[in-house]
Amino acid sequence: MAPTISYADPAVGAVLVSFEIPDVDRERIVRDATARRDGYRDRLRKYAWRRMPSLLTHEWAHVLQVARYPLLHVRAARQVRLVGDRVLSTRRGDGPVELPVHWSIEERWRWGTLFEASFVKITVDEDGVSTRAVEPGALVRGGLRELDLVEEDATIFEYRVEIGSRGTGAGYRRWLLERAHYRALFYFLADLTSDDDAINLIPVITRAAFATTRPMASLAAIVADLVHAGPGVLTSAFPDEDWDVWAEGFFLRRLRERFGDADEAATDFHVPALSDHQGVISPDRFRAMVERTPYLAASQLAMWSAQDGDLLPSVMRTPWRYIWRRGEGWDERLDRYQPPVITYRVRSASGVESTLIDASDAMREAVAPFDGDEAVKMSVLLAEILRAKQLLDVGLGLRAPLAVCPHTACRFHGSGLCDGWLSIPAEDPDECDFPNWLAVTSGRTVTADGRLLIDITGSDNG
Repeated sequence: MAPTISYADPAVGAVLVSFEIPDVDRERIVRDATARRDGYRDRLRKYAWRRMPSLLTHEWAHVLQVARYPLLHVRAARQVRLVGDRVLSTRRGDGPVELPVHWSIEERWRWGTLFEASFVKITVDEDGVSTRAVEPGALVRGGLRELDLVEEDATIFEYRVEIGSRGTGAGYRRWLLERAHYRALFYFLADLTSDDDAINLIPVITRAAFATTRPMASLAAIVADLVHAGPGVLTSAFPDEDWDVWAEGFFLRRLRERFGDADEAATDFHVPALSDHQGVISPDRFRAMVERTPYLAASQLAMWSAQDGDLLPSVMRTPWRYIWRRGEGWDERLDRYQPPVITYRVRSASGVESTLIDASDAMREAVAPFDGDEAVKMSVLLAEILRAKQLLDVGLGLRAPLAVCPHTACRFHGSGLCDGWLSIPAEDPDECDFPNWLAVTSGRTVTADGRLLIDITGSDNG
């Protein structure tokens, strides 16, 4: 059986998963689904949660991070802005252009990723704590990056749900050895403190660091506090949610004392990340950011979180109290916090492939913040943002396509235009809606021989 591929696109609030399904399971889902409306969607959703609960829980954690961690929310807004600003590498009116061509963005916005990719080396010795940037491409033992924080935070979330408790450092170390997960930050903190301290510190440190505009500088500052205080002073022999709340507040106060509050430009999603200066993003500034971006899936979740008080923060600290083991369900209050969109790319053993873009029930009910005679549901908006975002990410070389289009005879195949398109028809390429999408969004199409990109004339549009 082919391996399962999954990843989250938290900027859009999406989880994407590609997996193979035995023919007998597919036939059972299809047969059972014919009995009622939306049956296939519901049956496939339940099948996926039963089959890969830990994987989906991990990706769900990434979606919740963007709803709760201020800097990730700012960067998500910048990412979605890029989708709206994407252009083809050639402009309309240039005349026929030889294919392939790709989607592109302004160079200064290429740094507008959700996570900075550069590594930082944090050294602790008798002189204290020091940091240095690692040259791109260099291999340095002990190098850390933003991705380590968010991935290990989500991994601990997954681990705690899987075992149904807070867990121990020793148990988590054994659990990691059985799985391909990020672990560099855990090993670094465990060497500095202990296994128990490391597993409890990582989620707290991640929340504090991503409440600032420079998470790696914040991580180094927190490490300095840990070293200065000495073993066990800032940690607890019996950690619980109260300790989590205390520790997060303590580290945030210390970061504010060091760096101050972030200025208004730090939460301006109209400027690239290179303009950000280090500082703590205040709760008031975060709320203002959410209010300015109601079209984001993360903003919808954040607004619901504000209504529900401490529910979502408590879920992030103690997920095992709200999400049941083995995909058996969750506290019903979390229904509207489900991943806003999950894309299932299903491959049967006999070769049948299909894609389902499944918006959550909450997003199917929520109305997008647009004026007009007819209300647009958030599910429709998010599906469109996701499709365009995938095209952009693949076009920029940031991500491989979730699925490779098999329709090699199609005139668009190999053009570079539709690499990353999610809604690939199973059999007939004429059923693909990419050509119409391209015509509507860019006013262009591909010649019948598949060699040139051309403008659509007024008569063709009318």
